[in-house]
Amino acid sequence: MSKKLLMNKYSVNGLLPVQEGLVCWLDAFDLTSYSLGIEWPDRTGNGNGIVREASNVVSVNNGILHACSIVDIPNPTKGLTSYSVEVGYEDLKTGYWLGLWGNTSANTERYCHGLSFHQLGNSYSAFPFYLTTPTKTEINGGKNYTVLTINSNILEIYHNGVKYYTFNSEPKNILPSEANYSCFMARKPNTLTPDATSGTDSRLAKWYYIRIYNKVLTEEEILNNYNYELTLQRG
Repeated sequence: MSKKLLMNKYSVNGLLPVQEGLVCWLDAFDLTSYSLGIEWPDRTGNGNGIVREASNVVSVNNGILHACSIVDIPNPTKGLTSYSVEVGYEDLKTGYWLGLWGNTSANTERYCHGLSFHQLGNSYSAFPFYLTTPTKTEINGGKNYTVLTINSNILEIYHNGVKYYTFNSEPKNILPSEANYSCFMARKPNTLTPDATSGTDSRLAKWYYIRIYNKVLTEEEILNNYNYELTLQRG
């Protein structure tokens, strides 16, 4: 089956997530059970996620994974200077630090290879920068459809279909990730090697999906993907 036909299986009311540049799509709708060591199917066929840690699995129910866990994904952003990461989840206020995603492979005071992304209460942060977004009360305890785009040294964060924050990392440079795995439902540790697996700051939440693109999504594309999610009945 072609990739286009495969993606069309997931159309709802004529809507689909953007397919151009889509290199990873893990969705909780594809899970019927969840435990340490299983593979989470990647709808793009590029490389399934691997459950490295599953410290608390409450339930898997119609597109919602209620768990504290860490999934490793063969890193689809390796070597890229421009890409986008989307994470859909519901925050349950189970910890101030909530790791979402990371592809960091090394960092110093002057540069980093990749980055890690996490929620801080009612804001977001990306390590290893002194980046904390303005507070937004809807994030803490809310259903969050969050997009991070990276274009060289420019990071843009969208929340629920709307641009939320823009950050220029200079004078610290964002270099392409050299990591063999990116992590989901956690962030990468501060010090690590390209071969490192797993992550840190995993917290109990209700997880919907992660989508990764090998390009910078436009505002129109991000809004399209948000509207697609609003058509779904999860749980």
